[in-house]
Amino acid sequence: MMLLVGGGIGVTPVMGMLKDIYDIGLPNDQQNQMPHAIETVYFLWVMPTMDDYDSFKDEIDLCLEKSYEPGRPKLELSIYITRSKAVLSHPFISGRPNIDNVFEKMLGTHPDSTGLVFGCGPQPLVAELWDKSI
Repeated sequence: MMLLVGGGIGVTPVMGMLKDIYDIGLPNDQQNQMPHAIETVYFLWVMPTMDDYDSFKDEIDLCLEKSYEPGRPKLELSIYITRSKAVLSHPFISGRPNIDNVFEKMLGTHPDSTGLVFGCGPQPLVAELWDKSI
């Protein structure tokens, strides 16, 4: 399993990783035909407003579509909108992620797996990911 977390503009390197995992932007003859070693990719994006989502909406939609192909990792998407008080529908969530709950869900779903955690964004978010990953 893999947890990729982007906070604000910190989503940029995360999107590069997602595009690589799902071969977005490569011609069909250059795409990886081997089954992926990663079972599930958990992608969390924390952003102030829903408008930020439009920056990568098309790429995220392609990754989700490709995640249903045989041999590709399942993509679990959670997008947190920090300045929203509205009730949102999945994958959008009002507020900030509870990192403890994120790790509990992943470990409950994959109890015997090791994982990779990558985070880029505001220092408090990255520090919390670091502390919970150890």
